[in-house]
Amino acid sequence: VMNHLAEFTRSVAKRANRGLYGGKEVLFGNNVSYSERKTRRTWKPNVQKKKIDSKLLDQTMQLRMTTYAMRSIMKAGGLDEYLLYTKEKRFGTANDLALKLREKVQKVWEEQNGRKFNRRKEIYLQRLAQLENQVETTEQVQTLTEQANTQNK
Repeated sequence: VMNHLAEFTRSVAKRANRGLYGGKEVLFGNNVSYSERKTRRTWKPNVQKKKIDSKLLDQTMQLRMTTYAMRSIMKAGGLDEYLLYTKEKRFGTANDLALKLREKVQKVWEEQNGRKFNRRKEIYLQRLAQLENQVETTEQVQTLTEQANTQNK
């Protein structure tokens, strides 16, 4: 069944398997002149070479990645977080490098934490910790405002 479905999926440039492209691929379209003559053209992803640190793997790697992937890594909080918490379909179809790196990072994470990595559970636990911090800070703000009000009276 999977081989049958593979026929209908979009083909990806093989170079995308050697870098972090964040699902970006070559797009096709037309240049349209003033006379409305259409000439075929392509839009290639903005690929850069970038050295990036992996805290869990304890090494610096030079990777080819799109600026979109760089932005996604920064938003996630680093390469390890990007690889661990991003859904596989966001890496693009059959991205060999991203999946291999994810396996390595996940293996090290599981060794450090002594349990199997569960993406959904970890996201939930992170969100829970953020909410607890927000509650603590709002309680601190409330006590400070109460103290300021009592001093002003």
